[in-house]
Amino acid sequence: MRNRLSWWYRSARDRLREFERREIRAVRHWLADPEHLLHLSALVFVPLLVGGVTWLANVSPVVSFLVYPPLAAGAYTLFSNPGGRYASPRRFVGGISAGAICGWLVLALTGEYWTAATLGELRVNAGAAALGIFLTGVVTWALSIEEPSAFSSALLVLVTGSEQLTYVGGIIVSSLIVAGVFVLWRRHFYEERARYLFQSTHGDDQVLVPIRGDDPESLVLFAARLAAAHEVGKVVLMQTVSPETIAETESKVEAEVAATTGGVDDEAVTRTAEAQITDRLRRRLERLQELVVSTVDVPCELAVVAEDGSAGRTTSTPPKPRAVI
Repeated sequence: MRNRLSWWYRSARDRLREFERREIRAVRHWLADPEHLLHLSALVFVPLLVGGVTWLANVSPVVSFLVYPPLAAGAYTLFSNPGGRYASPRRFVGGISAGAICGWLVLALTGEYWTAATLGELRVNAGAAALGIFLTGVVTWALSIEEPSAFSSALLVLVTGSEQLTYVGGIIVSSLIVAGVFVLWRRHFYEERARYLFQSTHGDDQVLVPIRGDDPESLVLFAARLAAAHEVGKVVLMQTVSPETIAETESKVEAEVAATTGGVDDEAVTRTAEAQITDRLRRRLERLQELVVSTVDVPCELAVVAEDGSAGRTTSTPPKPRAVI
């Protein structure tokens, strides 16, 4: 009787551990998709940042409630697409601040020379609104800091009444806070997400499979069967990217950006090129991952890394990942 109870206990414990491992793998696999990770980050960080700015507005007269619309829209743009055209902290802070300053200057100009009558509450002179948008567009274009939220901040300053300087100061302070959090998130989490999502890829029971050639299925399945011989075996499919491929993609992206906008941000071009390469290789690796899971039923993770040295050295000592799927 005691032996039977002990067997039931061990069986239940093993099943529970297997269920836990499967759930953790499922969550990691879901987060491994950049779209899922970015949406989750936007849903977590944007509300927290807006809540933090709200608290700051309640305890300090510097931040006005009117900073929320451009700030929330700009923050969502940053976190939902960190490799996009508008994912530059300089563009974000500079664009929103320039919009607020342009709106403030237009309000001062129209109040002094355009109209002598005091407008009612929440009423805005139509000419002032048009001039504010025009001036914001010219300034942000000239300084290469075009930001959609800049036009929102330029219009909202027109309804601030006597708190114009407070609004402009609040925009600058709050945008710096959001940009600082974004830089920390991108540098220490998003770009290093392999460290958090794929910590187990350095264990002794993981089989690293460099993907080369047009027909890697047989090699991948062989590695999967080797991993299946271990209780916690795992396959890591690694696709390397040569510096020449990265440079070629960057040149194409730079040409496209120059043709559409006229201004080129080297940092944004590099991020966009890496995102395009990663997305293209991710689709190939996911097909191999489905083959491994459906045929051998072992955990399978994916990684895209930049080459650093010869192919043989890359196989024995994998380089530090630049982008991980």
